[in-house]
Amino acid sequence: MTPNCFDLISSSTTVSSSSLSIPIVPSTNTHHTGGHITCVIIGDSGVGKSSLVVSYTTNDFPTQYIPTAFDNYSVDVSVGTRLVHFDICDTGGKEQFSSLHGLCIPYSDVILLCFSVVNPQSFQNAITYWLSRARRSNAKIPIILVGTQMDLRSDLKTLLNLDQQKLKPVTEKEARLRAQQIHACTYIECSALTEKNLKIVFDTAVMTALEFRDNTNTTLSLSPTSIVPLIEQQNQTNTKQRTRHRTHSTKTWRKLVSGCIGV
Repeated sequence: MTPNCFDLISSSTTVSSSSLSIPIVPSTNTHHTGGHITCVIIGDSGVGKSSLVVSYTTNDFPTQYIPTAFDNYSVDVSVGTRLVHFDICDTGGKEQFSSLHGLCIPYSDVILLCFSVVNPQSFQNAITYWLSRARRSNAKIPIILVGTQMDLRSDLKTLLNLDQQKLKPVTEKEARLRAQQIHACTYIECSALTEKNLKIVFDTAVMTALEFRDNTNTTLSLSPTSIVPLIEQQNQTNTKQRTRHRTHSTKTWRKLVSGCIGV
């Protein structure tokens, strides 16, 4: 049996269920008819990778920023008539954790390549540094480009801070074009705070991994719009009217979302 990063690195967290289009179901000892899927999230440190996972798996937004080295989250999801065991690997974005990426990515099924839409540098790093690292570790793994913190595009304080640096938020058009250029499966923007498009990110990761696995004996060709029917069929998660809380106002909350690299 081929090992995965969760066998190689000892750190595991089991999370509770929540209502999704691809629903999370209570973990049981029953046979997983859909098999086992491993998703790795990569990107710059502090861009909100952990917020994505915590908000998705617990339906609650974390209010404090705690740097991550390596965290595992395991849930069972129902995809049609199939029960799939879904492992999510949340990796640290600092250079000292680079060896962990080399352990995770080769044994994973899909990658979420993350950046913050209000942090242009994280977008650049996602395309130059993180993408090349992922492809060196696993050239054929599907990648989904994810833009996070979309709620901050209308935040006055954030916009003023960017303007002082003569910067602007990354536009959706710009990110979609880059997703096509790097042959990502698709591009999705989301917010861990409001949960807008949040479940779409992880639903797409599950469906992409399953499609990729089902086509292992043939050449897989995913265009940036190939998963649009899946996205259109999903109901938007009810937006949570909450205020983003910053424990340390001097720290920048940046998010780099992992994505799927097509072959």
